[in-house]
Amino acid sequence: MSQIFEIVWRVFLTAIFGGACIFFLKLWEVRSHVRYLQRQGLPIPPHQWLLGHLPLGAKIVQGIAPYAHSIYIVDQVRQKYPALNSAFYLDIWLFGAPILAVLRPEMIYQLNQGTQTLPKDGGLRAFLSLQEWKYWRTIFNPDFRTTHICSLVPEIVDKVLDFKSSIEKKAKTGKSFLLEDLTLSLTIDIGGGAVMNHKSQSQTQYNDMSSALRHHITRINLLRPMIQAYNTWKMNRYSSLELGERYKSILGKTQNPGKSIVDLALKAYITENPATESIPKTLKDAAMAQIKPFLFESLQKTSNFVVFTYHLLSEHPEVLSKVRSEHDAVLGTVPSEEEILLRSKLQILNELSYTIAAIKEALRIYSLVFVIREGRSGFALRSEYGQLFPTKTCIIWGDHYATHHNPHVWSRPEEYLPERWLCSEIDPLYPPKNAWRPFEQGPRNCIGQELARKGNVGNMKVNGQRASMVRVGAGVRPTDGYPCRASFAQQGNSAQEGASHSNTGT
Repeated sequence: MSQIFEIVWRVFLTAIFGGACIFFLKLWEVRSHVRYLQRQGLPIPPHQWLLGHLPLGAKIVQGIAPYAHSIYIVDQVRQKYPALNSAFYLDIWLFGAPILAVLRPEMIYQLNQGTQTLPKDGGLRAFLSLQEWKYWRTIFNPDFRTTHICSLVPEIVDKVLDFKSSIEKKAKTGKSFLLEDLTLSLTIDIGGGAVMNHKSQSQTQYNDMSSALRHHITRINLLRPMIQAYNTWKMNRYSSLELGERYKSILGKTQNPGKSIVDLALKAYITENPATESIPKTLKDAAMAQIKPFLFESLQKTSNFVVFTYHLLSEHPEVLSKVRSEHDAVLGTVPSEEEILLRSKLQILNELSYTIAAIKEALRIYSLVFVIREGRSGFALRSEYGQLFPTKTCIIWGDHYATHHNPHVWSRPEEYLPERWLCSEIDPLYPPKNAWRPFEQGPRNCIGQELARKGNVGNMKVNGQRASMVRVGAGVRPTDGYPCRASFAQQGNSAQEGASHSNTGT
């Protein structure tokens, strides 16, 4: 017995020693590589041999809001070290490979729209391979085109009116409420209906899919992996059944295909491929790969953006007043007539130029999108000064928030100025080329961006004309649900109400 124990003990010690050797070898490899880049004159914040940039990251995280998105870290580093305004390296090993953070649009262009295409980070398992993605993107692309999304505007208006009704009820009570709960339900209803013809009605009643998605977006805690695994299983099961039923109905022509993006994509697939009795696994997997990132990522970001937009309007009553005046001029002041006009003249939303500018500026200030690519040997990004940034062994992080707030890219980047989207090219405020990237640009841009735009403009039109949100307490991030109070201007006094609106909460 003692001999067996001795053997087990030796194996254990050998494993510990071997693991320690591997750890220190990898530590030396990563830290040496970063120090080599530093000796080449490449921009790197002050670096520690043992801990790399982990102390810097910890200090920055302590100084920002709890649960704040990781994209804020890069901009915080830039603010701490202003000379790092193009790109710089961050050594975060043991938590990941070194990061090449990119803050200039011309460099992000090379990363995502240039002549070479880098693979996405291998850790992002939700994405298809490049060849698979190209095929299925051609299937789904036509159904996200502007003309089709415009045809969905009447349904979008219905969902926004439900949102308006919820806000009015909250306003009548005079009590504070969590705005994020309402905006998430709104985006689930719009996105689920447009993408899957899914009548969730999550603004008015309980829905299993909506509940799973809502609880999937959970705060960091020890049970988070189990919670998300369970909710992912629920959403996969629900979506799989929906896809199967819709495939059978279209194949058997038991009903006319709906206008949802999945319906049209299934019809296009059946037209091009021999039909089978049940939905092919390749089609189901591809559809899920396209739908899940949209549901998991895009709806949460869109919900957050609606919160951010209301916050900015409450902080800038002069902008809110101009938005309301434009709505009165273009659509009139009678709500019932406005709704009829929106449903019958779908392109009229494009005439709200100042409203669109206010939304684009809000997207610039509160961008939650970034690009992640795997670096490779022989590929380097070139700065505007000709400096080369090798990408070997790095994860390349194209940070749109940091780009949108970079004073070397944008004039007066911290100010909310919708006018920059309406000025001439000779104006210093005019947006730089390729610098606005809330939906990314290039072949892998956000496929649902037109749906998000129409939903945002429609929501601004229906609710922004008279609804005002006042934050209760400090802070901006909707990580706490964004507690606020709502009020509604009297009909005919919307512009004056916006001009006199106060943003002080208690």
